[in-house]
Amino acid sequence: MMNINSYKEEISRAFFYTLATGCGFTVEFPRADNDSVDCQVRYNGKLHSSSILYSPHIDVQLKATSAPNVDGSELVYALKKKNYNDLRERSHIPKILVVFVMRHPHSRVNVRSGITSIYGDAYWAFFEGAVALPVGQENKNVRIPLANRFTRDVLFKMMLNSSRDVEVGHGL
Repeated sequence: MMNINSYKEEISRAFFYTLATGCGFTVEFPRADNDSVDCQVRYNGKLHSSSILYSPHIDVQLKATSAPNVDGSELVYALKKKNYNDLRERSHIPKILVVFVMRHPHSRVNVRSGITSIYGDAYWAFFEGAVALPVGQENKNVRIPLANRFTRDVLFKMMLNSSRDVEVGHGL
């Protein structure tokens, strides 16, 4: 049986893969986690008639928790300095953080006739241009508004923004 951290990682990957492919996007999981990229979501071709970039894609840092720290209307997540710094750097491929929150620790996946369910919610953040951490600080408690639920609609709009060469979080 796999340990809980491996399980959380695999469930977050399954959630993301299911959500992205449901939008018609492809998902790739690089063999190496370089630049804090756990997966890449892509669309092959022109996404929309208003798109100016061909074959848009977004890099994603996936995290998961079964014990969310909620402060008012925000999810607080302790992100390692390396991940935070990689996400805040400007890049030609937009990078987002997606934190998957498991709501039911004892029944995370359910398969019934015609229905497969992954229990939980995911939240997103975009840090490009954020301030660097001071020397000696090894973690950043990132605050993600609970309004930033990561859904199919949100992912589609992010990809559309990327295809229009607009900040991925614009208008969300």
